[in-house]
Amino acid sequence: MIDAADHLEFERAARLRDRLVSVRKAVEKQQMVAERSEDFDVVGIADDELEASVQVFFVRKGRVVGRRGFIVDKVEDVTPGELVGRIIEGLYDDPTLGCPARCWCPTSPTTRSSTRTGWASCGGAG
Repeated sequence: MIDAADHLEFERAARLRDRLVSVRKAVEKQQMVAERSEDFDVVGIADDELEASVQVFFVRKGRVVGRRGFIVDKVEDVTPGELVGRIIEGLYDDPTLGCPARCWCPTSPTTRSSTRTGWASCGGAG
């Protein structure tokens, strides 16, 4: 890129610069988040009385391979544990990336029976 600019080939230098930026972005997306090659999901929740914002990060072989964000309307009063249980139930009903061995949540789900059924049906927990 510098060589092209030195030879007044500015268009070629700009193309090379753009390629470098694309490569850097691709590398950033493949950032390692775990030292070991493990599979897990991370669920983050921010909520109030009316709704909850949910972000799920899918980590496979130590790399973030996907992210899903959605809003959940809270039509009835639920505890944080019930909310997490319902989110996990819906999350693993039809898992596109499979079920990991672990799912990190802000609190433990209190709807254990339905959560275990939903997660176990896709191979996650035993």
